[in-house]
Amino acid sequence: MKAIKEVHKIIVEEEKIAANMHLIIAYYRGMLYLAARTFAGREANIRERYDREFSVPFATVSMLFAMHLKAYPGLLVCGLSFTQMTKHYDRLLKHLSEEPDLSHKL
Repeated sequence: MKAIKEVHKIIVEEEKIAANMHLIIAYYRGMLYLAARTFAGREANIRERYDREFSVPFATVSMLFAMHLKAYPGLLVCGLSFTQMTKHYDRLLKHLSEEPDLSHKL
């Protein structure tokens, strides 16, 4: 049982590392999509453009997430998952606007 617990401990740590890597990848992917947006004309349908150029549906484009992390890089280490941050985006922004000390720390 001791060996199984040790392996379990390693797996849990690896899951944490993988979750953090997912956040970093989502950030850079979002920044890439933001950069690509600058090349789209005002008349372009941005949703169709991402699908056409990157074969990515607009729903998976994580630009808001990237902008959020760019403004508050400390969120990378706060323990929230990508799903939690994107789901509660508006709540997080509201909370950070009401807590200037926390906002400054992040």
